[in-house]
Amino acid sequence: MKLFIVSLVLTLFSEFSQAQHFSDDGFTNGMSRNGAVQIIRSMGLRNLEENRDSIIGNRLVNGVWLFYEFHFCHDKLVFYRKSILPSVKNLIFILHDLSSKYGNEFKTYTNISMTEVGESRSLVFLWKNPNCRVEISYDVYPSNESLAIRYSVPNNCIKD
Repeated sequence: MKLFIVSLVLTLFSEFSQAQHFSDDGFTNGMSRNGAVQIIRSMGLRNLEENRDSIIGNRLVNGVWLFYEFHFCHDKLVFYRKSILPSVKNLIFILHDLSSKYGNEFKTYTNISMTEVGESRSLVFLWKNPNCRVEISYDVYPSNESLAIRYSVPNNCIKD
C-alpha cells in the first residue's frame, strides 16, 4: 500500500510540475480556455477576434497599441504572446526577470533586413527546453519599435 501511495504522489507531483512551464499575468500553460477568457475579459482588450483555437486582441496604452495572442490545443492554453511598451529600459527589466525565472542559459539572435519601408533590426532572446519555449523580441523599424514576449509549450496543434 505504501508503494502505491508513494507512486501516486510522485505521479501527481510530476504531472503538476510539468503543467506549470509558463506563468505570466495569471495565464499558465494548460489552463482551460474558459479560465483564460475570464482573465482576457478583465484586461479590457479590444477588437477581440475569437475562433476555435485562438483569441487575438489589443489595447491602447500611452498611445501605443499592444497586441495579445492566445492559442489553445484541445481547449488548453499552449501559446501566449503579449506586447509591452517598447523601450530599452523595459527590455532590460524583462530580460532580468525572465533570467531569474528560466536561468541565464539563453540564446541571442540578431537580424538586420530591408523592408519596403526601410531597414528593420531585431534582437531576440530565447530560452528553450523540452517542456517550454520563452522568447523576448525587440524590433526596431524606421518609424517605430516593438517589444514582445512569447510563451509556448510543445503541442500537437500549432508549430513554434
